[in-house]
Amino acid sequence: MLQSPRAWYQLWCTICTSFGLQKLVTDGCVHVKYVNNKKTKQQQPKINLNDLARHLTPLSVQDRIYPDCPHDTAILILFLQTGTIPEISWIVSVLARYMTKAGEPHMAAAKKVLRYLQSRKKVPLQWCAIDNALPGIIHGYADASFADIPDTLLSSIGYVFLVNGGAISWRSTKTPLQVLNAAEAEFVSLSSAAQECLFLRKLCIEMGFHQHRPTIIYENREVAVALSKETRFRKRSKHIALRWHFIAERQDPKVGDLKVIHRRRTKMLADIFASPRAAPTFIAFRDHILGHKSAFVADDDE
Repeated sequence: MLQSPRAWYQLWCTICTSFGLQKLVTDGCVHVKYVNNKKTKQQQPKINLNDLARHLTPLSVQDRIYPDCPHDTAILILFLQTGTIPEISWIVSVLARYMTKAGEPHMAAAKKVLRYLQSRKKVPLQWCAIDNALPGIIHGYADASFADIPDTLLSSIGYVFLVNGGAISWRSTKTPLQVLNAAEAEFVSLSSAAQECLFLRKLCIEMGFHQHRPTIIYENREVAVALSKETRFRKRSKHIALRWHFIAERQDPKVGDLKVIHRRRTKMLADIFASPRAAPTFIAFRDHILGHKSAFVADDDE
């Protein structure tokens, strides 16, 4: 029945309302209830991974995944990436592209993800108050890897947004169009992150966390930072579609929603959402994204 999803959604809303939950205007699938001095704990599903060896990263830097493998099979795409394990977003995004034509290299990569999950079972995603910072303030990171997809030469892009020291939204995907250089790939990643940022700002404001200043998005390529602030016609950027230039308008002082700031690659947390990294860098970035203290990434702005 075509109306079945709508009927289930209406039933779900009725049940939530009966428990005193209120539906948000920003996201109709989110229902909230403000309770003082009470915490709710969600029981996580148990997965038996005791038979698997441990692995420090989901995929090593030396590993490569190529298309056109000889036989068809299905790859297990872990639902944990969506809600609780952001650092496996890049490898899950790569494996998902070969769901209908998976081969032995893809199955081997999926097993490495399972081994990695076995090694990080006791590393939770957490949020806590930060000294000298207002609660509920959003900041994000955006990054890209130019022409790293071998079969199409598209670029991988990714972003992550944090609140109170922990990640609340993240994504790893490929560019929807062909870009000519690394700066353009970073610019597309910034524009995609800006769209998510505007939604998160509205969501946080509706939940009572007012954003008192423009939301900062960190970018590690200075050319992309300059391009994101450019509103004039330029010879070298005239071929870029207008839809990607809206980020410059959002940074205008008259609007004041966003602010793109340069940050070195050694502190670019979104790097693991666009490409594989060595274990020390990966673990340091992961711990920071999950809300744990990391000496590798400083908290100062640049």
